[in-house]
Amino acid sequence: MTQDVTLNIQRFNRFSYASMILGILGILSSCSVILGGIFGVLGLIFGIIGLARQKSGRFASSGLVLGIIGITISGVSLLLTGISFILMPALILQWIKVI
Repeated sequence: MTQDVTLNIQRFNRFSYASMILGILGILSSCSVILGGIFGVLGLIFGIIGLARQKSGRFASSGLVLGIIGITISGVSLLLTGISFILMPALILQWIKVI
């Protein structure tokens, strides 16, 4: 009986641990928009699953928060990249006029 209980606890904790690790990877790789977004979304999903299965999980909630932060940083990075691609031709033309 105790083996079943420990196996269930370990299985539930795996989602929490995976959520935290993916959330950290999401933040670390958020400058590369695609990887940061993917890791952030996966961290968010695993965090939700971990919290649903284990009502109060420190790792799951921290993975959930880290996933949200990773997605946010990736979104800001994507926005800044898009703005720079839009504004870069105008800046180059202004520099050419100055020279």
